[in-house]
Amino acid sequence: DLIHTHTGWGSHGGATCGRLSGVPVVATLYGFKAARSTGRNPTTDEGAAHRALRRWATRVVALSGAQWDRYIQDGIFARSMLEVIHQGVEVADVLAPQQELEASQTWLRELTGFPRGVQMSVRIADLDDMESGVDVLLWAIPKVVATHRQARFVIIGEGKHHEEFERRVRARGLNKIIAWLDRGVDVRKVLAGGDLFIHPSLRD
Repeated sequence: DLIHTHTGWGSHGGATCGRLSGVPVVATLYGFKAARSTGRNPTTDEGAAHRALRRWATRVVALSGAQWDRYIQDGIFARSMLEVIHQGVEVADVLAPQQELEASQTWLRELTGFPRGVQMSVRIADLDDMESGVDVLLWAIPKVVATHRQARFVIIGEGKHHEEFERRVRARGLNKIIAWLDRGVDVRKVLAGGDLFIHPSLRD
């Protein structure tokens, strides 16, 4: 009944399949790399996807108002083609009453083994993808801790680079200030218990 596509080449192929089969196509494009391509005639795979989607897609989903604005500003998609479906966590879900926030902080400290009084920063990452920026975060952490000794870091994620990242952490003596959690954890509760969210992604 519907073809849903994402990424550059996936959207190009999906739009072509939709044209050949007569099935409606909806595309979700991630990040601003596509939106920053050179207007309506870029030579990148994103550009090829844009051209195919303009011709054959029913709708294109932007993941933020800023992405919507950029697509229109750059003349990539007509306003009538675009829908915004926000990707992320509803702020209201992690801005609970103070008593609940304190309970989440206590729970997160117990889960990670961090002591009372630390400041916990949270990162959610795809550890299959080096562009998630976890290596950048690991490079930055010693610089942060040098001036903010109470800083602690919680990284939620799984993937093929996990062991490599953990080896780096141990080699740098950071294993007491970084806690790794898998995706089975209650992410909203972790976010509510943390003091800061970090997003060092290289592309999103």
